[in-house]
Amino acid sequence: MTSTAPSSFPASDGSAKTSVRSHLLLPFVAYFLMLASTSFIAGGIVHLGLGENTTFYMALAAVGVVCFTAGNYLQEYVIRKNERGTALGKFLLVSFVLSVGMGMMTGGVQHFLDNPPTPPF
Repeated sequence: MTSTAPSSFPASDGSAKTSVRSHLLLPFVAYFLMLASTSFIAGGIVHLGLGENTTFYMALAAVGVVCFTAGNYLQEYVIRKNERGTALGKFLLVSFVLSVGMGMMTGGVQHFLDNPPTPPF
């Protein structure tokens, strides 16, 4: 009795490793970079207002911006294989503005009630 492998199973020539990497690992890394970096940016921006450890919080926000842009690039150019050509600068600028805006919004929402209102003078 001979058995043949179903056509739905990948061949054992290494394509299974490539399939796992391209269909599971790369999207996970891209989303992780974008989501985790938003937290870094939010923490960096919100805690800059404390006036303590300014260098650390600016570095944290900068790392967040770099990670967000890398995750966005990975998703758009590597996974989806979009051809943007000369619009790379515009893409990076939009990613930067989007990441900082999302960080400011999420950080502000998280710490909205931390500072009580000041009485009018």
